[in-house]
Amino acid sequence: MASSLDVDTILNGAAVLVVPFLADYGAMVLVNPDGSVRASRSSCVAGWEQYVGPHRQAFEALLAQQQARSIEEGTHQFIDRLAPPTADAEAADDSPAGEIHAFPLTTRGQARGALLLAMGPSTRHLAGQDLSLADN
Repeated sequence: MASSLDVDTILNGAAVLVVPFLADYGAMVLVNPDGSVRASRSSCVAGWEQYVGPHRQAFEALLAQQQARSIEEGTHQFIDRLAPPTADAEAADDSPAGEIHAFPLTTRGQARGALLLAMGPSTRHLAGQDLSLADN
């Protein structure tokens, strides 16, 4: 019974449940009252690393930004790309197609973390009943 109440066990189980059923990449993040990360676990479909490729750092930065906004504002955050556009307006945008969703994990009226979902290689979009499930 003690293992079922362990935060790491719960986060690992939850992260694995969302991939590939809701998203191609999923993460659960819990934060301390000061905003620092208490615990975090993620999971992704096979081929995710190759899909994100050289844009991995940009993806992680955008994911962290959406996470912070979701926790701070207590609302669902959405962005329709996996990496920011190139700074050079003339250059071709070679970033991978996809979307990022960040949902606050709220208890007692306060955001205590975030559920992060990203779509990419499957070309799916989080919508309809799947969106409602993630948002609740």
